[in-house]
Amino acid sequence: MLIRNKHIISLLVLMISMLMYSPELKAQWKLDVKGTVKNEDTKKRFEGVTITIKRNGAVWKTINTPANGEFVLELPPDAVYLVEFSKPGFTGKKIEFSTKNVPPEDAKYGFEFPMEMNLFEEVEGLDVSILDKPIAKVAFDPAYGYMDYDPNYTKSIQKELEQLKKDHEQKRKEQEAARKAKEKEYATVIASADKLFNAKKYVEAKPLYEQAAKLLPSETYPQFQLGLIADELAAANEANARYTTAIERADAAFKERNWEKAKMEYNAAISYKPNEAYPQNKIKEIDDIIKNKEKTDKEYNDLITSGDAYMINKDYEKAKIDFQKAAALKDFEAYPKTKLKEIEAVLAEIAKKEAEEKAKQEKYNAAIAAADKALAAKEYDAAKGKYNEALGVKPDEQYPKTKLTEIEGLLAELAKKEAEEKAKTEQYNALISAADKALGAKDYEGAKGKYNEALGIKAEEQYPKDKINEIESILAELAKKEAEEKAKQQKYDAAIAAADKALADKSYEAAKGKYNEALTLKPDEQYPKGKLTEIEGILAEIARKKAEEESAMMAQKEKDEKYNAAIAAADKALAEKSYDAAKGKYNEALGVKPNEQYPKTKLTEIDGILAEIAKKKAEEEAAKMADKEKNEKYNSLIALADKAFADKSYDQAKNKYNEALGVKPNEQHPKNKISEIDSILAELAGKEAAEKAKQEKYNALITAADNALSSKNYETAKGKYNDCLLYTSDAADE
Repeated sequence: MLIRNKHIISLLVLMISMLMYSPELKAQWKLDVKGTVKNEDTKKRFEGVTITIKRNGAVWKTINTPANGEFVLELPPDAVYLVEFSKPGFTGKKIEFSTKNVPPEDAKYGFEFPMEMNLFEEVEGLDVSILDKPIAKVAFDPAYGYMDYDPNYTKSIQKELEQLKKDHEQKRKEQEAARKAKEKEYATVIASADKLFNAKKYVEAKPLYEQAAKLLPSETYPQFQLGLIADELAAANEANARYTTAIERADAAFKERNWEKAKMEYNAAISYKPNEAYPQNKIKEIDDIIKNKEKTDKEYNDLITSGDAYMINKDYEKAKIDFQKAAALKDFEAYPKTKLKEIEAVLAEIAKKEAEEKAKQEKYNAAIAAADKALAAKEYDAAKGKYNEALGVKPDEQYPKTKLTEIEGLLAELAKKEAEEKAKTEQYNALISAADKALGAKDYEGAKGKYNEALGIKAEEQYPKDKINEIESILAELAKKEAEEKAKQQKYDAAIAAADKALADKSYEAAKGKYNEALTLKPDEQYPKGKLTEIEGILAEIARKKAEEESAMMAQKEKDEKYNAAIAAADKALAEKSYDAAKGKYNEALGVKPNEQYPKTKLTEIDGILAEIAKKKAEEEAAKMADKEKNEKYNSLIALADKAFADKSYDQAKNKYNEALGVKPNEQHPKNKISEIDSILAELAGKEAAEKAKQEKYNALITAADNALSSKNYETAKGKYNDCLLYTSDAADE
């Protein structure tokens, strides 16, 4: 039985070993993000925070934090995860984790990343748009071989996050100040409301309690008081409704002069509102009416009799007074009211007639005044219109008729004078028109005769006088111009003759002068212009030939002078060790004479000098920097090597220690660490070789046992399997 169990154990060990050595079945590494979520203001852990994980942009998982606020996120490799933390009433935040680009040798055991996320309550008016981005990005850092924050991203967002923190703190302070102000205002409003409530002024107290409830919605006291007020107002409304109904019934009975019923209803109203004066006054009024009925009847009848008498005598104002008094005594009686309406109609008709007559007289007076004013101003048509308007209002009045006859006589006299003046003006205008036409045609003598004829008709007119003066000025100017033109032509002809002679003698400058002189006299003449163009062509040809001869002589001289000057300047600059200036001048000389060897030789010499100077400068700078760079590089390599050694990455550590020795060969620390690593690696290699030999023997025995078992050689197979157990830890222990 024991042997059988051992055989089973052996088979299980074998299967487990095969599974362990199968690359496909090895566990995949992951990034374990472990942390807590806290309230940033209270620093207490949060329950019920929703953590949404998006993998490569799509929602992958969602979890909620328990009471202790702790969470663990297991993030598989080769993806970018956006982890969002959110809770109602709080401002959410995000952080990005990348499990991409992690070398397999650094990911053997996965990674752990501890963190803490703090959320703060939403603050009205606070700009949190920066939190639309992740507050940090975490990725594999190849320099150190583990997961770490992306320093560049952190630096890029740090300033905005710090500003958000400052803004949040400022907003919190403002909210706290506002809260205290609200509490103070709340206390003041509640005190005022309570005072009104205790005085049973419920309607006035109600808006104050409502105001207090809006100031601090979490307080229950205002709502409780509002409930009490609602009950009190409901009771008061019911009493008001009953009071109003009773008053309506009482007033209706009063109107019908049913005094007993009216008093009963007014008393009922008093029972609902004992302090109301109206029903009490109405009861007193009813008592007075009943008490004074006989006296009232006599006064009423006397007033009716007196009013009727005044009506017969058409003394409507006095009748109106008596009927008004009677209606006041007995407002339920229709007769005095009817008479008052009748009086009002009669008085209205009388007033209407008086108003119409008054308006008619005012209209007549206004028309007469306007007509008289127009006549005085000799505005006869306007005056006629207004006198006729006055006759339309009062046809029997004689005054406007007389004035109309007077105007007709004045108009007839004016028409006669106007006809005479018109004929004179027409004759004058015809002569002026003829004169203007002659002047336009430059017939100055004919125009002058017509203007003089016009003056004979209207001697006072200035226009023909001005035109005659204008014609005399024109005639004088024409005579003057004619004399000037004759003199100019003579000068022009003389200048042209002199110019033509000078041109024939090839005296080109003299010819040009005379042709230009002729042009100043007659700028539009083409002949002198043509001759000047001809002379310019001749002079240009002469100048061209001369320039070609001089250019050929000067070119070589200038070239030699320029080359020699550049060489002299270059040699001087070289002697003064101004190498860049010297190079510039030697190149300038080559630009003048590209085939000259001397400047080329000198340029080569300068390049050699500059190269030597640069070399010396580089060596000096390198000497200054070497020690500093060497120390920084050595310390960086030792830090990386020590970390790899601590992480048991011995090959990586050994490489870094060797690199450090390459920088500082005399340092003992890396040598000691390399010796230590070699010892560890030798020990590990020995163990690995022993394990490998043991495994090979085990595999050979298993193969032999399996073959024997397949051949049904059970005893041999059993013996081999038992031998296998010697190479297992369990068998060795037994």
